[in-house]
Amino acid sequence: MEIQWSDGREIINEIYWSRNLSLEEVREKEKSCDLLRVWYPQNIDDRIYEQYGDGLTYIEYNGRWKGKAYSAGIDLTQDAAEIMGCFSKTRRYEIRRAMERDNLYIDFYQPNTRLECNEFFDFYNEFAKSKGRTDIAKGKAYALMENGRLIIAKISSAENEILSMHGYIADEDSKRVALYTSSSLFREKIDIANLIGRANGLLHYKCMLYFKEKGYSIYDFGGIYKGNDNIQLQNITQYKMSFGGKLIEFDNSVVIPFHLIRGIDAFLETNRDILKTNKRIVWGAAQSGKYLLYRMNRLNIPASCVIDNRLSDENDSYVKDSILSEYEPNDTIIIVTTSIENYGKIVKQENCTKYAENNSLVCMKKEIERMCI
Repeated sequence: MEIQWSDGREIINEIYWSRNLSLEEVREKEKSCDLLRVWYPQNIDDRIYEQYGDGLTYIEYNGRWKGKAYSAGIDLTQDAAEIMGCFSKTRRYEIRRAMERDNLYIDFYQPNTRLECNEFFDFYNEFAKSKGRTDIAKGKAYALMENGRLIIAKISSAENEILSMHGYIADEDSKRVALYTSSSLFREKIDIANLIGRANGLLHYKCMLYFKEKGYSIYDFGGIYKGNDNIQLQNITQYKMSFGGKLIEFDNSVVIPFHLIRGIDAFLETNRDILKTNKRIVWGAAQSGKYLLYRMNRLNIPASCVIDNRLSDENDSYVKDSILSEYEPNDTIIIVTTSIENYGKIVKQENCTKYAENNSLVCMKKEIERMCI
């Protein structure tokens, strides 16, 4: 399944549940988008890493190339009793109580216009605010809607107050429906938190039956965390697994920032001669810096050192900016890979003055912007 959308700055392609995604396919996508997100792939081509290396980032917590990711899938080919029979004892009790005593109402709808998405956006964004998260990406939701892949479910009290809403990505080709968003206003409704919890569980169950009736065969809860150092993710996983899903194994989901990669490659091509004849210092070991270092190594012009004040104590390969006292601007190029705003602060530092005056302190992102004009 694939969608394309824009966040106003970049064109983004998203591919879900691909099998055997090849480097050739990825290169073809590069022609039409600035960013590619590959969700839950299986048997992803190793040549993709060989091509893009440390320019890649990963969606999962502590993700890495060809690391294993998991989701929880409910088999919707079972009958309703079998589906509920796989739930934990607590989950079954709460759902039955919600059905018999809580007087709740459930609605399903597939929005056809942007206006019809507003209730869904408003409810989710209020939930996100209470959790300190970002608002929903409207461009992506609109793209799902326009491709007939967005289905919304909500559960309300007898007083017509929405208690929980789910958004689903429905893929008829694979007969899979995946949980896209789940939002409940727990913090704002502390007095009825238990009711909201029961309502959310009931909504999951009723959605399973709804999608079963529509001919879908897998109800996908999405990411399952198998680590032991993040309690919040452990709790989310425990909740998802209480519905009795089976683990589905994937390669780690990967993000390929084509726009950034193209810019760095062009920067290196333009400046290769001067880089070859000088010592090379890279300042910044975040995503931009990592890909720059990867490409420099591939071009046989490795960095003399990498400055990252924040990470230098955690990684022996990074150093603090005090290292600059050991170099001279007449035979050294410092490539700053941080934001343009941060570069403005770096250039004013006392230990950087002589490099700035000698034009030996380069803001890579400024150079990329200049080349793209």
